[in-house]
Amino acid sequence: MIKLTQKAIDMVVVVLIGLCCAACLNVKYQAKEQYLLNPIIAEKNYPTVYPGALLIGKTKSVAPYNNLTLSYRISQDQYVTDYYHVWMASPSEQIYQVTQQYFTSTHLFKQVVTDESLLKAKYALAMKLLALYADYRQSDKPMAVIAMNVQFYGRDDQNQWRLLSTQDFEESIPLTQKSSTALIAGWQEGLSSLLEKTANQLQEMHFK
Repeated sequence: MIKLTQKAIDMVVVVLIGLCCAACLNVKYQAKEQYLLNPIIAEKNYPTVYPGALLIGKTKSVAPYNNLTLSYRISQDQYVTDYYHVWMASPSEQIYQVTQQYFTSTHLFKQVVTDESLLKAKYALAMKLLALYADYRQSDKPMAVIAMNVQFYGRDDQNQWRLLSTQDFEESIPLTQKSSTALIAGWQEGLSSLLEKTANQLQEMHFK
C-alpha cells in the first residue's frame, strides 16, 4: 500500500479543488430572455367624435400578472412560470404605454393625455389586466390568452366622474408552436384586437 505524506495529500486536495473550479467556469449558464409587448398599431383612423380630451389612466393588473414572470397554464388549476423568460417591464406599464399610442392614432378624441398632463380631461379610460398566460392545457392546441376589463368615464354636470360603460374583453390566439417568440406574438395580436374592440365600442356609444 502506498502511503502519502500529509504534504502530498494537501497537494492532491489543491489539485482536485482546482479541477472543480475549472469545471465550474466551463459550465454555460442559460441567460434570461426579456420581452416587451410591441403590437402593430392599426392604421385605422376614426372621425373625431369626442371633442374633449381622453385621460388614459394607469393600467392595473390582478395577480399573478402584476409581476415580471410569464405564466403558463398546464391544467385546469395549475399555472407555472419560467425563470429564464421574463418581461423587461411589467405588463401593466407596457399596456398603459401602448394604449396611449393606440388612442392617439385613432383620433377618436380631440386629444389624449395622461396623469402628468395639466389639461383637464372630459373623458377617462381605466383598464385592468385580468389574464395574460399561455394556455398549454391541450398540447396540440397552444393558445395565447389575454383578457382585460375596460371602464369608460365622463364628467357630469357637477364635474364629477361618472361611469359610462364597463366591459370585459378576452382573446385566445392560436399559436403555431410552443415557443416564447410565438407566445409574445400571440399576446401582441390579442392586445391589438382588444384595443380595436374598445375603440369600436366607444365610437358606437357616441352615436347611440
